[in-house]
Amino acid sequence: MRSSMAVSAFLMSLLSLSRVGAFAPAFAPSSRGAARLFSSSNDAEEWINLTEDGAVKKRVIEEGDGSSVDRGDAVVVEYTGKVAERSWSVDDVISCWLSEQQGIEKPRLIEALFVEFGIDGEKITDKKFFTEQFVKTGLGIDRAIANKNIVMGARRLSEEAKEHPAGKVFDSSKDRGAFKFTLGKKQAIQAMELAVLSMNKGEKCQIITRSDYAYGKGGIKKVGGKAILPPFASVQFDIALLHE
Repeated sequence: MRSSMAVSAFLMSLLSLSRVGAFAPAFAPSSRGAARLFSSSNDAEEWINLTEDGAVKKRVIEEGDGSSVDRGDAVVVEYTGKVAERSWSVDDVISCWLSEQQGIEKPRLIEALFVEFGIDGEKITDKKFFTEQFVKTGLGIDRAIANKNIVMGARRLSEEAKEHPAGKVFDSSKDRGAFKFTLGKKQAIQAMELAVLSMNKGEKCQIITRSDYAYGKGGIKKVGGKAILPPFASVQFDIALLHE
C-alpha cells in the first residue's frame, strides 16, 4: 500500500513539472551578456571612450609632438574610413537602430522589452529568433505593417553586412588630398570632431564609432542610389592630425 502511494506521489510530481513547462513563455528573456566591442581585456585597455555611452572609442597609434586644438580652430587631417564590425550591445541596438524605426507605438515599453529579452546585435540579425511571430507575441507589436517593417529592417542589417564586410574602405583622403575643416562648424561627422579635439598635432590615432555618431540611418550613397556605406554602419577611421 505504501509502495503504491509513493508511486502515485512520484507520478503526480512529474505531472506537475510537465504543466509548469507547458505554460512557460514561448520567448524567454536571455541571461547572456551584451556583445562587446573588444574581445579581450588587453584590447580594451588600449582604447578610451570619447563619449559617456561608449559609442566612440579611440586608441593612439603615434603620439603627437605639437599643440592641442579647440573648437573654432581650422585643422587638417589625413584619414581612411573603413566599415567596422557591428558589435552592438542591447543599448546600442536601442540607441541607433530601434529609435529610428517608424510606426512603433509605446516605444518606451518596446525598449524595456528589448532589454528584458537581451536583444543585441547578434539577436536582431538572427532570423530564427527575430521573427514576425516573436515581434507579435514577445514584443506585442501586432499591427501588421509595423510588425513587417521592423522585421524587414532587421533582415536588411544582415544583408548589408554581407555586402559591406568589416574592413572594406569606403572613403580616404588619399583619393583627393588632406581634409581641412573648422572644428565646431559641423563640417565633419561628430566622431571625427571628437577624435580631433582629443589629439595633438602630429598625432595618429584610430577610432571606432557607432552609426549615430557617424552616418546614421542614411549611410552614404552614390548618385543613383547605390550604397557606398549602408545605413546604421559602424565605422573605423585611421586619422592623422597634421601640422599644416
